[in-house]
Amino acid sequence: MCLKRFLSDNTQQKYRRIAQIQSVKHEDAIIRYKNIFLKELSRLENYKCENCTGICIDNPNEDCIHQSLIELFSYKDELNEIFDTIHDIYIKWINSLNGEASEKFDELLTKFDC
Repeated sequence: MCLKRFLSDNTQQKYRRIAQIQSVKHEDAIIRYKNIFLKELSRLENYKCENCTGICIDNPNEDCIHQSLIELFSYKDELNEIFDTIHDIYIKWINSLNGEASEKFDELLTKFDC
């Protein structure tokens, strides 16, 4: 699978469904989705796309897609942190700690310039 297909809505929807089917609680599905996402991402680590082009506006070729993939791997720790923080926010929200959940969400958005 190439990066473009991995990041597609259809693929991510498939991973989300798998996580939800395997989980009793939504908070468990968040963790399962994170694990599926990171596991499938790691399978792409040495993959060089041969079929997809056009993922990068400036340089629409396979090298650009490959470079995007290399850059994505450099953010594995941040991806892990984002998933864990979203899980923590959800737990706070369902435990009626709405203020803390909102504050933590704002901190997440600020930290990653969203």
